[in-house]
Amino acid sequence: MAVNISVQFGQRVRELREAIGISQEAFANKHGFARSYLSKIERGLANVALEAVQRLADGLGVEPKALFEPPSSGAQQQMEQSHSRDS
Repeated sequence: MAVNISVQFGQRVRELREAIGISQEAFANKHGFARSYLSKIERGLANVALEAVQRLADGLGVEPKALFEPPSSGAQQQMEQSHSRDS
């Protein structure tokens, strides 16, 4: 089954944010996002504009293309477990 690109993108954003050790709220405040919007991005529930992709990449210290790489298997499993609890 193909993974939804929004979900994969969100998993990758969360993985990179957690790798730099910053909370969702702190990252959102520092880089001009509403925490609720960042949460939606990380859960694959938001359609992200290109300008937001660039701001996310800048804040995470990566090139924008890195946000479209598959998340590590650990991040993907964690997200799947979270989705199964929400259902």
